[in-house]
Amino acid sequence: MRITGVESTDLFVGTAQRPLQVVRVTLENDGPANVPDGMATVYVQGPGVRDPGPFGVTGLNLGERKDFEIPVEITVPYQSGSR
Repeated sequence: MRITGVESTDLFVGTAQRPLQVVRVTLENDGPANVPDGMATVYVQGPGVRDPGPFGVTGLNLGERKDFEIPVEITVPYQSGSR
């Protein structure tokens, strides 16, 4: 299993008090073939980002590539409108 792409989006989920920005992550299951049900756990980490928890992925067949949308919390020092 490997990450083949990551991009930020203008999409948000959560509440007005705790908005979570959606990050699109592309995964490709390139083996090994003994990974049950194409399972993986994705974490988003870095300055200004708080991952609300691991994001579980299942059902990604061997050789398959798929996009997953993962909600993350943007933290201080980043404010609305910053890059």
